[in-house]
Formats: sequence, structure tokens, C-alpha cells
Amino acid sequence: MRSRWMQVSLIVGGMAAVGAVACSSNLALEATIGRLGAGDADGSGVSLASDGHRVAAAWAETREGRTDVYAALSDNEGETFGPAVKVNDIEGDARVSGEQPPRVALGRDVVVVWASRANESSRIRMARSTDGGKTFLPALTLHQEGLPGARGWQSVTIGPDSVIHALWLDGRHAGAGMAHHHDSSGAKAMPEAAATPRQDTMHASWSANGSLIETEVAPNVCFCCKTSIAVGPDQSLYAAWRHIYPTSMRDIAVARSTDGGRTFDAPTRVSLDNWQLSGCPDDGPAMVVDAANVIHVVWPTLVPGTPPSKGIFYAYSIDSGKSFSPRQRLDDLQATSAAHPAIALDGRDVVVVWDELSPAKERRVRLRRLSQSDTAAWAPESSTGLLVNDETPASYPSVVLAGGKIVVGWTGEGTAHSEIRVRRAK
Repeated sequence: MRSRWMQVSLIVGGMAAVGAVACSSNLALEATIGRLGAGDADGSGVSLASDGHRVAAAWAETREGRTDVYAALSDNEGETFGPAVKVNDIEGDARVSGEQPPRVALGRDVVVVWASRANESSRIRMARSTDGGKTFLPALTLHQEGLPGARGWQSVTIGPDSVIHALWLDGRHAGAGMAHHHDSSGAKAMPEAAATPRQDTMHASWSANGSLIETEVAPNVCFCCKTSIAVGPDQSLYAAWRHIYPTSMRDIAVARSTDGGRTFDAPTRVSLDNWQLSGCPDDGPAMVVDAANVIHVVWPTLVPGTPPSKGIFYAYSIDSGKSFSPRQRLDDLQATSAAHPAIALDGRDVVVVWDELSPAKERRVRLRRLSQSDTAAWAPESSTGLLVNDETPASYPSVVLAGGKIVVGWTGEGTAHSEIRVRRAK
């Protein structure tokens, strides 16, 4: 198993934010930005997960057209990370793009899932570490081998029972030719001709005893937006994706399973955005479920204007996903093309990061925290988001909370290669 030492050190700086929910909040960025990886390859697609004071990072490195997946662990809230360890056991196995990076989950084991094109077969692969990220066991495929069509845009989580749940988009039925959609209530509507290759949302659960269960969550979904999966405190399982509603409306849907992913309820439309598009936005949702079983979802959607742009929106559900609150817009209105949101929980608060196009036409990463009071629902604490990256372009962020620290990772622009950068805030 090949590994390389990497260490990140962060130093505290500061910045204030004004509270919008009957209180004020001081949100301070730490001054130094750390870097993950060896620096001799193009790094991209960082994913973060946390458990107590531990943080796991997974990302891709591309050398001479071959892409591998790496992971590193921190035991001190993301202040320093240990060795970067190669995850995939087949050289160059990974297929990575902005909306389908390797995804990591952290519990008793460290689990990484990624999309693979080995042997010209599109697969979802998973590897786990049982020794705290020092080594990874040989990867397995989360579905039948040799399936036709494309697969990717994966997400992963670990339930309190240590069962691993993965979600992805799957094109095994791409030749079906007709697309059955759901209306805003989740009921099936009349079929309409598929304007794009069919993709379905698929789920697989993997138990420590080796049992694997695969389930179709929803057919005929938007074909290249990332998915999100989360487990609630009552062990309900929630899946989120961008659905296709009549006629070619690309809005976010959430579906619930109460039997460990064996079956899923009809999806609920999170917001009636009515983004009509004959293609895919390449930009999906992110979701978390808090200790009170409240579902929090963030997503990008089209904002009409001259010219039209994209904004980041947030909604929550207090009834297990049967309905959602009216959406709130989170991105900086002075910027444009906000995209690629990620979300994490900070106690009762919600932390959201995204990237956007600055007035100087460069991508940058912003962060906002939403707080709940006894008399008000979740609302942003400040009128604008906190700028996370330095002066170099930044995109595709990920965020977690570890021991009271907010840890943000993103793809940054280095001197010779793109690289993974990490910064903390509190």
C-alpha cells in the first residue's frame, strides 16, 4: 500500500458576522490554508466526513491521464492530517469530475465510494478501512458486474447500526425509451418521451456480514447532478437528487425509506422551482438530518434575470420529508452563477458552503451559517457569506463540523497543478 506523509497546520485569524436571528455570531476564519496531497499531480474532488474530533478527507489525483483515489485522516479536528493513502486497488481505476468526486463516510470504519471505468465497464466501487485509514481493503462493486449504461454521481453515509448506504445514478435501463415522471405530490404522471438518456436513482446497503441489498429509488431522473443520502436519528433513510418533472422541469426531490433502504416512498418535490431544461444542470443537492429528525436541503437552481443566473437555496422539513418549508436564498447577490453547495450541522445550526463567480470572473468559495431561535426557524446569521478561499480561484467545496470547528475543503489553483486545500473556521 503506497502512502505519502502530508501535514496541515492552521493558525487563527478573525472576521465578524452580524446575527439575523435575535442574536449575534462571531465567525472567525483561521489564517493558514492547508494542502492535501503530494503536489505532483492534479488534485480534485475533495470530500470530507467527520465523527467527533476525527475528520476524513478523500480526493482524486490525476497523473498522465490516470486517476487514483486517496484518503487522509485527522484526529485533531482537521488541524493536521496523517498519511495520504491510496484507496483504489486497481491502478487508475477512478473516473472523477466536478459533480462526481470520490465520497467518504466515517464511523467505525472509513468508507470511500467512487465511479470507475476499469475494463470499459462503468461501475460504482467501494473500499473500506478497518484500521483508521492506514490501509484499505480490496474494493468491491455495489451492483451486478457488466451492467450496460453509465453510473456515477454517488454519495455515501454510515448509519448508527454501521450499515453503509450508497446512492448513485444508474443508466442500466437507458434503452427504455419512455420516461415516467412524478407530479409535485409524488404521484406518477403520464409518460413523456425521454429527451435525454434514461438514468435512475439507485441505492445499495452493505452490512459488515457482507450482505448487499440494491434498490431502485426512482426512475427517470436528471442524469448528471450529484446525489445525497443521509440517515436520521430514527434510522429513517433519506435520498435526494434532481428529478425530471413534466415537462422537463429539473427540480429537487427527496424520498424516505423506513426499512433500511429495501423500499422508498414516492418522492417529494422540495421546491417548485420549475427549472425547465432539456439537458442537465450538472449541479445537484446536498442534505443532512439533525438530531430532531429535521431534514435540511440546499441546492442550486435558475434565477430569472438578464442574463439568468444560478442561486443557492435552502429548505427544511419537520415531517419526515412529506413537505418542505418555503425556500430561502443564501448566495451573495453581488456574485453570479452560485453552484455546488455542501452542508453540515453545527449543533442546532446549519452550515452551507458553495462556489460562485466573483465580479472578477473567478470562482470563489463562500460559507454561511443558519441559526434557529426558540421563536424563529433557520435563517442566515449574516447578510453575506464569508469568503473562505484566498486570492486564487476555488471550486467544489465540502464542509464538516469536528469538535466545534468548521472544516472546509475545496479544489484550488496551484502553481503547477490543481490542489486540495483545507481551512478551518469557528
